[in-house]
Amino acid sequence: MAAAATRRGADMLGLQDSLPVQNIIDAEGSGPEDVLYSSHIDKINRKGKTQKRVLLVTNRAMYNIMPSLSVCKRRIPLQLVTAVTLSSVSNQFILHVPSEYDYHYSDAAKEAIMETVRDAKFAAALGDLEVRHVSDASLDALCTTRVQARAARAAGVARPVGGGGEGGARALSSSSVGKRGERGEPATRGGASEGSAAAGAAAASGAGASAAAAGGDLRTIREEDEDEDEDGDGAVKRAASGGSAEPVTEGWSKRETSVRLSDFDLLRVIGRGSFGKVMLVRRKGQSEVLAMKILSKAMVVKRNQLEHTRAERAILESIDHPFLVRLRYAFQTPTKLYMVMPFLRGGELFFHLRKAKRFTEAQARFFAAEIALGIGHLHSKGIVYRDLKPENILLDDHGHVSLTDFGLAKALTKPGEKTETFCGTPEYLAPEVICDEAHDKEVDWWALGILTYEMMHGLPPFFSSNVQDMYDKIESSPVPFPDHFSGNAMDFINKILAKDPRRRLGSGDADVESIKAHPFFESLDWAKLEAKELPSPFKPIVRGAADTSNFDKEFTSEPVVDSVVPDTGLSMGAGNKFEGFTFVDSGAMATSH
Repeated sequence: MAAAATRRGADMLGLQDSLPVQNIIDAEGSGPEDVLYSSHIDKINRKGKTQKRVLLVTNRAMYNIMPSLSVCKRRIPLQLVTAVTLSSVSNQFILHVPSEYDYHYSDAAKEAIMETVRDAKFAAALGDLEVRHVSDASLDALCTTRVQARAARAAGVARPVGGGGEGGARALSSSSVGKRGERGEPATRGGASEGSAAAGAAAASGAGASAAAAGGDLRTIREEDEDEDEDGDGAVKRAASGGSAEPVTEGWSKRETSVRLSDFDLLRVIGRGSFGKVMLVRRKGQSEVLAMKILSKAMVVKRNQLEHTRAERAILESIDHPFLVRLRYAFQTPTKLYMVMPFLRGGELFFHLRKAKRFTEAQARFFAAEIALGIGHLHSKGIVYRDLKPENILLDDHGHVSLTDFGLAKALTKPGEKTETFCGTPEYLAPEVICDEAHDKEVDWWALGILTYEMMHGLPPFFSSNVQDMYDKIESSPVPFPDHFSGNAMDFINKILAKDPRRRLGSGDADVESIKAHPFFESLDWAKLEAKELPSPFKPIVRGAADTSNFDKEFTSEPVVDSVVPDTGLSMGAGNKFEGFTFVDSGAMATSH
């Protein structure tokens, strides 16, 4: 009892009886929790910036809370905290969470915080807390950031506690390393490529674009679960008092209509991600086959992807371009979200590139040109795509492209507006993203340059099975060209892969027009290309309306069911945050009558 009283006395902000804090605990935890410690604290993020937080330690978990007490940025169960490193010459300390990443703080009461966590773990039989004291004033080198932890997981390496990783390696969510290496190791002028060394590092990333569309392309660095909200994208919003303590989204379109799951026949699974799947469907009474993306609401909320899902839904409704996938229907049930789009039977560009090893220059030029027009259309609407890669490019029956998966797309609506969010796919990240610099649409043109090179060579130009080595190459190495690249192709790729975004082909107001003017594309009639009047030099083999031979058999052989979701903890009322999600394209409505 005395020990409990002492701990309660460390609740310096008196949060045990705070209604906003109790709402946070109720929403995040699994039962009542006693507040053992609370205080204002400085959190140090991966950029070395100080962020003001309230640190709350209960008998079950630690919480990073915004000073307003309205937002819980992170809940860390005590059993996951295995060690603490304290500076003996400064106020800095690190809480090590090997299953996630480390939490770097600065506070004069670091010893009291450590003792509270250690005693709470002991009292609840949650294991020991290893305590280390070091003589370094700055603990940056000993802190494993979120992106470093992901890089280690991607490479199949168990990260040591208390080490930030060699060179401060930054980023990677699972791994393209394995998928890229599976294509072989083409020789380049710059030396042998490090292709298959990590072929088994990450297994598969789902069904490429279709799995990515279901929220599960593990190669993609997303903004989920990050307690660093410099860009405003990654906040985990909680109710301050009363009502639902779950994220609230506004801004869904209000174009409502009556469409439901029972209106469709489910034909086949064509992709699966970490919180959803993509199925082949047909609307009853119609012959057209469509692709239905199914997302678990609970997983969307849990992964902090509500705003991204809202943004994707809004973008899909707003775009109308021959080389961008367009939304046909959107609807929901109490537990799931459904988005229905055209089914592109040609499958993923990645699927065909993996089979062909590399495309001819004529094929690569054609695909790059259609992709450029699609990206240019997005830019004209103030949208930065941020996730161009072969897995996110689908082909129709005739070999024309459609960009898909707008989950990372960002609308920059103000003149000169930029974003600082670290997200994308490692091999395709522009230097300014890796360097944590503010960036905008030029990152899409960089990615087009990487993609063009990969289509002609089989691997991205700076690929390495060592993530940090790959980032170093992206930042400083010249492009290593194979002998079969033409002069125009090399010039185009060199100019679009300029390290300085201000000098990059496609930068500034000219945008896609400067891409179109390059000699690499001089043989193309751009008006006919956009009208799909130019035949594609690559045509996928398509055998019927519901043919899935151009999709991964791992998924197309799955049972055709819209699986039942277990109790998610989402109340029916909490579903209001998805209000306005329903949508029917005017063209789709016309064909349904």
